Amino acid sequence: RCICTGQTYSSLVVPKFSVQSSGQWRGIRMSKGLEQWQSRWKEGRIGFHRTAVNPYIKKYIDVLTRGRPKVKVLVPLCGKSVVMKWLAEQGHTVVGVECCTEGAEAFFQESNLTPNISDIPNIKDGKLYQSQDGNISLYVCDFFDFSRDVEADFDAVWDRGALVAINSTDRQRYADLVLSLMKQSACYLLQTVEFDQIKRTPPPYSVTIPEVQDIYGAKFNVRLLETADGMTDLDNRWGLTSLDDHLFLLTPKLPEGKTVNKYGEVENLMVTPEEWQTRWCKGHTGFHKSAINRSGKRSSCSITPSTM
Repeated sequence: RCICTGQTYSSLVVPKFSVQSSGQWRGIRMSKGLEQWQSRWKEGRIGFHRTAVNPYIKKYIDVLTRGRPKVKVLVPLCGKSVVMKWLAEQGHTVVGVECCTEGAEAFFQESNLTPNISDIPNIKDGKLYQSQDGNISLYVCDFFDFSRDVEADFDAVWDRGALVAINSTDRQRYADLVLSLMKQSACYLLQTVEFDQIKRTPPPYSVTIPEVQDIYGAKFNVRLLETADGMTDLDNRWGLTSLDDHLFLLTPKLPEGKTVNKYGEVENLMVTPEEWQTRWCKGHTGFHKSAINRSGKRSSCSITPSTM
């Protein structure tokens, strides 16, 4: 069962895009304490991990990147997701944030990569694991200690398993933190699951379509791309009778009169002479055609001087 809706949700309130301060997020934590997540990694209780690249990101990669060949992608609560290596192989720069050292070490070991390891300035006990070519960076720290002071200006966000691991009381602040790390032109693919939470102890949490709209709708354009049957044998053993995967495309709301061009830049809907000059200087002249427009050529032949 798969429903491709393409439905867009809107909100009556359109606040201005803002950059949050680096200290605003302190004290927020995921549904389990860091010690519990570390225990799960050490004991191999990581049923949330998938060994294959997520089919949604393969299907919607051009949507996520706006069709551009090299973008900077944020993967919050990344674990050892194989998506990160796949994105890097497509030519993108990938930044993951993971709370457990075990996840970062497992990612590099299983990817046959040797990382450079360094401290993260201003984050106690934080570590940065980075590939030799610099295309993959994994920050090991509490995600809510991460800020623009560490790294920002992301073109894209891939969120599969992050929001659904956050306590409901912290989801709004999580969404605001992610927004603060994004460019105004960025795209955010969000995958959530919906099921009868009475039958299964979180995480993951069940997050419904209306809940996504409530969390993100004030500051993002929210579009439901797909709903599909996500049931597995494990879900059956938990006693679930249904589980839906929801995939959303989120884009920051722009100030009135602004749009995103094909180069992933925010510009005015009405282009000024100065902006036209900037386009030419940057080589952003996709409107130019090297061949003669055939329809224009035929039209010019049919025009004759008017007589008075």
